[in-house]
Amino acid sequence: MKQKILIYRDYGCAPVDALERELRNFFVPRGIKVDFTDAAGIVSGKALGKDVLALWMPGGAAGAYRAKLGRAGEEAVKKFVENGGLYAGICAGAYYGCRDISFEEHIPELKITARGLDLVHDTAAGTLGKKLKLRPFAINEASAAVVTLEWADGRQFRAHYLGGPAFKEEDKDAEVLARYDVPGKPAAILRKKAGKGLVLLCGAHYEDDYQDIERGLHKQRLDYAQARKNADILKEYAQLRTRLAEKIFKIAEEFFKG
Repeated sequence: MKQKILIYRDYGCAPVDALERELRNFFVPRGIKVDFTDAAGIVSGKALGKDVLALWMPGGAAGAYRAKLGRAGEEAVKKFVENGGLYAGICAGAYYGCRDISFEEHIPELKITARGLDLVHDTAAGTLGKKLKLRPFAINEASAAVVTLEWADGRQFRAHYLGGPAFKEEDKDAEVLARYDVPGKPAAILRKKAGKGLVLLCGAHYEDDYQDIERGLHKQRLDYAQARKNADILKEYAQLRTRLAEKIFKIAEEFFKG
């Protein structure tokens, strides 16, 4: 019986404490376990067994995921989805779920173009730094913001953003669930059926709450002011952040129920 969600945790991943907390809070009361896997487990064929409902790929670095998983790991993930599993990608995990990765193409020293898993035949392009008037990408809150995501029905939610992609909507079989409320309204969340499985990609960190940012605050950081601002905005809109996470988890839950 399928009863487990796995979070990928390996080289190149950002901390996954917030994601683990949010998944456990929602799914454990529903009788679904939350555990971890790594590249070795996936490559060996032992991790993505018949008891696994979903693989959550977190933020971090998509290039590191590809380097660790290699062809054998990527084929194992694709087979898992085709056979009925859910692939849920956040930020780097969302880049990685697409056919093409385009990162900071306008900044030569940061530019990355690469191939992804091709679960969604689309280009994941980031960052939104220029649209959000942020500093060039670095792994700190000076390159982060709280963004508004607008669902297809007009409802708005808030989420922490740190370098994630927008989607170019090249895959006509992928459904745009939400858009960033920035000029051009680029796609922020995609859903696509793949074989018997489902792919769910989000460019923003719906798992992060204001306390996650506050725990990293200290006045010696160069990005303290922006971090404090982001934490305060997420605190103000805490319910909208929580509702977004729950909405995404409910989509997964509905899929699990068939």
